[in-house]
Amino acid sequence: MKRFLSVFMICLLLTGVFSDIVYADEAVDISAKSAILIDSVSGEVIYEKDPHAKMYPASMTKIMTMLLVMENIKSGKITINDSVSITQQATSLGGTQLFLEEGEIRTVEELLYGVAVESANDAATALGIYIGGSLENFASMMNNRAKELGMNDTHFVNACGLHDDNHYTSAYDMALVSKELLKHEDILRYTSTWMIDVYIGKNNNKLRTLANTNKLISRFDHIDGLKTGYTEESGHCMSATGKTASTRLIAVVMDCTNASERFDDAKKLLDYGFGLYEGTYPIKNGDIIGEISVINGEKDKVNLIADGDVYAFGPKGSFADPERKIQLTEDVLYADVKEGMVLGEVLVYNGEKLLGKVPVVTEEAIAKCSLKEYLKRIVNIILY
Repeated sequence: MKRFLSVFMICLLLTGVFSDIVYADEAVDISAKSAILIDSVSGEVIYEKDPHAKMYPASMTKIMTMLLVMENIKSGKITINDSVSITQQATSLGGTQLFLEEGEIRTVEELLYGVAVESANDAATALGIYIGGSLENFASMMNNRAKELGMNDTHFVNACGLHDDNHYTSAYDMALVSKELLKHEDILRYTSTWMIDVYIGKNNNKLRTLANTNKLISRFDHIDGLKTGYTEESGHCMSATGKTASTRLIAVVMDCTNASERFDDAKKLLDYGFGLYEGTYPIKNGDIIGEISVINGEKDKVNLIADGDVYAFGPKGSFADPERKIQLTEDVLYADVKEGMVLGEVLVYNGEKLLGKVPVVTEEAIAKCSLKEYLKRIVNIILY
């Protein structure tokens, strides 16, 4: 009987009763007309289905809008606390809205929540006009950035994704811009918000409770973005991202027949990737790689650290024992030693394959020792 139960339990596990992860020997079957699954760091493609087909992105457009917002914040051109005056052009749109009033003042952060959580067209347009000076100029900025990212199947007309025959993209291009947006980790504070209360109106007297259009973030802890979309012409689409351990993946599905199919397809692709692949950092920026002697310094040694990350992505278990090889330009240093002096590089191999390399630099500055300290050292050598 025990033997029978053991065999029965194994069979259940093999058939996936206890898990919805898709494994290597199972086919990935999705309904979306176009889709792609990539690693968010390396950009390696794990799965694709007609990824370069030109599609209408609907509100997935707002990924590019959010990217330009985050880049302008990072460059210091704007801040999240900047006041944005809402124009008539922003309030005159249809589709999903915050229902902003012409002339009311909202902060960049409030509008960013409106875009990331509610997928509000008026909030996205207001941000576009604020950054670009006009919606037309902002669309040009979007297209220029798309070209820089290699989004060759894309052309934007507006900041929000309302339908226009000349406003199109592809699953591959949406993965590219999603990958770029995720370099700004602060964006996840907005895209992972499930519900939030906001006040709108000229008198701040209208309370709205926003619920994220990305239902996956409320169902699965490891999924924290990124953006859904829907128009009659685009069908249901989304770019979904999630992270387990050091692996972050991006799944884009386009032209699904309904919202449930969209979420199911995106989750299925993410599960497939997490079940089979992993990303790892054999070296992280700031890791101590070794040390080197310092002559005539206040300290006789200084740590050598990695100046950057080495990242590897591939099938699970592929990087069990990476090997470091350090190549230095100096055998010893003489004080003064400056912080951040480049002394060579560290190379990381997986077998014979080079995974990556980064510069090796000094961790801190080491000043020359004083004459008094130098004489003290000589006395100690003679006596001891």
